[in-house]
Amino acid sequence: MQRQQHQLKKKLKLKVLVKGRTKLVCLLAAKNTLKDLKKQIKDDKCIDNLDKAIFQQKDEDDELVDLCDSHQLGSGDKVHVTYETE
Repeated sequence: MQRQQHQLKKKLKLKVLVKGRTKLVCLLAAKNTLKDLKKQIKDDKCIDNLDKAIFQQKDEDDELVDLCDSHQLGSGDKVHVTYETE
């Protein structure tokens, strides 16, 4: 039982780049999709117009590609966020 509790406390650390600034976001290891990241950002209230925000990561060619909500994120991943302010 202790082993399972330890795994639940393990966190996934992500770097989220917003307006050129890096924000470190921690998610529980069991919750590691883009949808979970969006929920965490919404709870932190650090992005306006979250529904219209574009979430991207760089591919092998260093090009930004859009992410879908079911995209699996790994520890240390950088997620680029673009959004408009009101």
